[in-house]
Amino acid sequence: EYEMNELKKFKEPIYFLGLLDERKKTDLFSYVNLNKTLSHKNVNEIDYVLKLDKSESDIDPYRNVNYSLGVQIDDIEGDYILNPGDQIYYRYEIICLLGKGSYGEAVKCYDHKTKEYVCIKIIKSNRKFYNQAMIEIKLLDFISKNDIEGDINIVKFYSHFKYRNHICLVFELLDINLYEYLKEKDFEGIDIKKIRSYATEILFALLFLKRHKIIHCDLKPENILLLKHSTNSVKVIDFGSSCFDKEKMYAYIQSRFYRAPEVILEQGYSVQIDMWSFGCILCELFTGVPIFPGEDERDQLNYMMEYLDVPPIEYINMSSKKDVFFDKKGFPFQIPNSNGKIRMPHTKTFQHFLKGAGETFIDFIKKCLKWYPEHRMKPEEALMHKFIVGDMNYEALYQHKQKIKRLWQQGNYIWRL
Repeated sequence: EYEMNELKKFKEPIYFLGLLDERKKTDLFSYVNLNKTLSHKNVNEIDYVLKLDKSESDIDPYRNVNYSLGVQIDDIEGDYILNPGDQIYYRYEIICLLGKGSYGEAVKCYDHKTKEYVCIKIIKSNRKFYNQAMIEIKLLDFISKNDIEGDINIVKFYSHFKYRNHICLVFELLDINLYEYLKEKDFEGIDIKKIRSYATEILFALLFLKRHKIIHCDLKPENILLLKHSTNSVKVIDFGSSCFDKEKMYAYIQSRFYRAPEVILEQGYSVQIDMWSFGCILCELFTGVPIFPGEDERDQLNYMMEYLDVPPIEYINMSSKKDVFFDKKGFPFQIPNSNGKIRMPHTKTFQHFLKGAGETFIDFIKKCLKWYPEHRMKPEEALMHKFIVGDMNYEALYQHKQKIKRLWQQGNYIWRL
């Protein structure tokens, strides 16, 4: 009865009925008086377009729970209850769960209209996450419209819809993320040639975002996915925390290990926080472990100072939280972490952490991980660093520069490098 009522009010063509048995499907067809053309392949794959009666189109068809019919759509956390083989939006077949987060769930589905696999991000039925999803959709629509050549290395966004009180975002289906890839390698690090390839593709994504004044705000290995397991191509995903530079919503962002110091110190932030995260990611890809694995924000900052020394007093004075981390002379408070460890400034080197790395890679990392965001490499500068272009032949370098120029129409100094 629940599906009968929902189908009668449903406004879109129907491509898939999920786990309903054949008798119930027949009842549903009769109940909603469908004008249909059917070509049955099997019980769970029906190739058709059903035209629905629109007489009750003004009634909202999306409901979370109908207790009178004994139907529960969500779990206690507000996540959509998934049943493999069932349908979403009477078009997508649920295959399996890909991952969960604070936002909701990522689900592998089969699109019975386009005949391809997709990833659907199902947002929790919660007002806070609903509002953030609307911002994410705005950003993704903007990115899609401005990705003229389709080569910015950002996940393709297909569409969005609301179903049973959940906002659902449909993306191309990619492979595993870089954290999972590291795990497959037993966290022993990745070949430097692959790192260079990944770095180049991520930088083109960051260049595009910078050009359009978009801050990703949560760049980390889990949000960079392989296009296919056998290739060196990657794409950036998850714009759930992202924002336009002039439309910031949150002061505290980024996953801790990849969080820029200006975010911890609440100094304000810009697109350059993504370059900090990017530098941290490359270190982790090379070694297999994070370079700044702090247990809290104090420990995180102390990890940074082990490599970068204490920041200048002028930098510290820019922080609204300076009294939390530093004394009046600008020296960090010597407070042990949960393991009793006191981290001392300027006691470690990038050369030691990146043991076996070439000087160009170490120089590249150092230029990403600087206290002042304006002193860090910008994406367009990083794309012309020797680590990226040093082994390119003339033709490859020319094509590389042309792509930079196309994605970034300003900054003519690049072409004189």
